[in-house]
Amino acid sequence: MIRLAQESDAQAVLRLCRTDDWDGTAVWSDFTAKQKGADTWGYCDIWLGFDADHFKQPSYLLCRHTALYRLVGKPASPDGWQELHDFLTTLPEGALSAEYSVMEEYSRYFPASQPIAKHVRMVCKHPVDVAGIDEVNICADFGATYDARAAQSPGFATHVTREEYIRVMNYSVLGSNQAFELRKDTKPVSEGIIILFEELPCGLITDIYTMPLARGHGYAAQVVAYLCKQALEAGKTPILDCDSLQLERYYSSLGFETCGYWSECPLPRKVS
Repeated sequence: MIRLAQESDAQAVLRLCRTDDWDGTAVWSDFTAKQKGADTWGYCDIWLGFDADHFKQPSYLLCRHTALYRLVGKPASPDGWQELHDFLTTLPEGALSAEYSVMEEYSRYFPASQPIAKHVRMVCKHPVDVAGIDEVNICADFGATYDARAAQSPGFATHVTREEYIRVMNYSVLGSNQAFELRKDTKPVSEGIIILFEELPCGLITDIYTMPLARGHGYAAQVVAYLCKQALEAGKTPILDCDSLQLERYYSSLGFETCGYWSECPLPRKVS
């Protein structure tokens, strides 16, 4: 059985989120935002999956955030995998993402749904000291950030409107996402987000971005180092995902270590 998660499912959702520091932290952020009314914006849906002999205890979560579907946990039986696969074929197009061993198991049941690539998950226990992190501050004007990105990346503006960007960022803040930025000459040049929850052991760093004309000056390193500091001061371990060898090497230079893997594949389409 697969059904939409309700507010009363909070403990079951949290239990599953605690099994995956990376996707679980992101899903708990979305669940938290939805409980504050953000679900009316339509950015996110969260489903609970139950196996036939465990209807009281869900075995996995499926969370849609725009076109990304995160799978936390997994079905406990072949029939459960079949039900999930059939359900995925009914959803709008997007990408399914999960811890790599979960995606491997999915692809064994359904060979046509092969993971695209094996990406790394990283953890930072001893961050490198980076000068200038005191210049990083909380982002107070998402509109200004959008304007800077749109001015330097015209393709960005053709895919995302200013209003939509601001609404998505406000949605993320409802889920305890904390957005920070580095400014030069009053304009944002680099930004990043960290998700911190008292209930979870890690601080998930995500959405690190530097304006194209400002790259090569170490601004992203300042932002990442600052976010690591935020996590460690809160008693949490900084973690992040990355999807290229270049990024893995970059984050390694800032004190991160590879500790696991994730992958994704396009959602399956129903065969006519």
